[in-house]
Amino acid sequence: NVVALDAATGTLRWNDLAGGTNGPPGYKGSIPMVHDGILYLGNTSNGHFLSYDAATGTKRWDVNLAEEDDPAGILHRPRSAPVFYDGKVLLAEGRDIHTFDPATGEHINRFETPGSFSRWGINQPTIIGKLMLLSAPSGWVFAAPIDQIISHPGFEDITPSLVPEVDTPLPAQQADYLNLDAIPAKAEAAPFPSTWLAYAGGQ
Repeated sequence: NVVALDAATGTLRWNDLAGGTNGPPGYKGSIPMVHDGILYLGNTSNGHFLSYDAATGTKRWDVNLAEEDDPAGILHRPRSAPVFYDGKVLLAEGRDIHTFDPATGEHINRFETPGSFSRWGINQPTIIGKLMLLSAPSGWVFAAPIDQIISHPGFEDITPSLVPEVDTPLPAQQADYLNLDAIPAKAEAAPFPSTWLAYAGGQ
């Protein structure tokens, strides 16, 4: 159920039963994004991505995120807030970063991230200049040029020039989920976010 309330009074403005069931798994909700009076959000109950007129509740479009190569029984769970960039809407969801035309809902591109094990699609992407950063609750951070994200099929087919050449295999490294040296001191954290260039974190 998508619900719009008056911010001053809490009065119901409009609502829409967007489809699906009442029992999605953990992280049940999705985070909406409003840009120029238009609402964009995912439906974790049925794996759709939707757009509404934020003032009236009129549904503009509804896109099913299901893909031909999905494993059997998999339902997409679009939880994170979309982002608006250069006239396009980007949604991180599961293993993919989707690019949509905000006016029509046309699916422009699907960029496949390095893997679904890190649950990239729970956190909202951050775009700084021409670089997109996306963190995961598992502690990983993924970054790639935004031009690649909106125009290429993904990690397996990313432009070779963007991948550094390594003469010898890198040594195996155990994941470090809590790096105490990376935690800022109180004096360093006090001016956040005004003096920090960027921040990405998991849950």
